[in-house]
Amino acid sequence: MNEITIRKAVVEDERTLLEIRHKSWLSAYTHIFSKKEINKRFEERYNDYAYREKSKKRIENAEHFYIAEENGEPVAMMILDVCNGAGEAEIECLYCLPTHQRMGIGGKLFDLAKQIFKAEFKPKFVLTALKENHIGFAFYKKKGGVVVDEYADELCGKIVQKVVFEFDL
Repeated sequence: MNEITIRKAVVEDERTLLEIRHKSWLSAYTHIFSKKEINKRFEERYNDYAYREKSKKRIENAEHFYIAEENGEPVAMMILDVCNGAGEAEIECLYCLPTHQRMGIGGKLFDLAKQIFKAEFKPKFVLTALKENHIGFAFYKKKGGVVVDEYADELCGKIVQKVVFEFDL
């Protein structure tokens, strides 16, 4: 494997971060949503000036917004919230390009999240995922996640099941 580095995301990464999420969705969710539905969701986001500006502000203001690079090329991303609205530490999202999955990059980001949460004296953290995200589900279980909640939510015009994983530190 080539050199993997993790750094804080900067505003100039905004389009690349959106592309990582788009490609990840096409890899992980086509058994839940059609490619057309996924592409429509992201085309709307690519073309929505207000959404893009909000994303740039989020990158600019977020304390824990990371991008992983292989030899200087962005391949994965992660957003953390040390104290979400419920007072819990949370991995808000973790995406890795399909071409770079199963190479340990997601694990490196996950380990960084654990280090940050430990440094903030959080005894545990949560992560919400689509129940039918088989790749993510297996990864989170392997990392010690326990499903503590399940609920229905609307996404891409469909009702889907989401699960909340809890991880002890």
